[in-house]
Amino acid sequence: MAAAASPGPVTEGTEMPPERGGPAAGNGQHYESFVVRVLLNDDGSIHDTRMEHIGTGEVKRWAGWEHDAILGFVKEAAAPAAASMLLAAPVEPAGELRARIVRFEPDRTLLRAGQPFAVTLGLDLSQAGPQNGQLTYSAVIVARQLGGRSGRTLAGPRGLLKAAGSTTITIAVGGLPPGVYLLEATVSLRAAGASHWGLAAMADGIMLQVLPS
Repeated sequence: MAAAASPGPVTEGTEMPPERGGPAAGNGQHYESFVVRVLLNDDGSIHDTRMEHIGTGEVKRWAGWEHDAILGFVKEAAAPAAASMLLAAPVEPAGELRARIVRFEPDRTLLRAGQPFAVTLGLDLSQAGPQNGQLTYSAVIVARQLGGRSGRTLAGPRGLLKAAGSTTITIAVGGLPPGVYLLEATVSLRAAGASHWGLAAMADGIMLQVLPS
């Protein structure tokens, strides 16, 4: 009986055939496992992404789909020794900025169908990098009807902020059909010169009632 040929080295980025009977490891190799959950809006767009490293329990969350940040988390969590070797090369600003939403307030909670309104977000920027540095923000306002699973994206503005302790953003929002909704807000920050967004700050639980016009 002819002996089976041993597999050659695998080039990084080369697609491999699926394994039968589950993943195998050996010769000092081991698998690192991650769980990725993607929350979709009713139009199919991505609202936010949550990733957990099973080995350490570390969880990160981003608004939308941040390709570079997700890959960076995998590399950092799965191969910290390899990641540390990369520090000798020029690196971009960290990008792991964090804002806290300390105020989440619509200008009204009882509306008529189709009536526009505004949402004010108060942000704590004390952990958002050097004070007075310029930041880009990305905010998303979503309405989720009670009893429903999908959300409706109402607004998704971007703009500039100064990292100055605290600030507020007022976002104009379009109208909704009749129903009772829970509002959600997500804000991500990006430092000047960074290629990906930092961790998303999220707030929810504001109830909105929309009456027939």
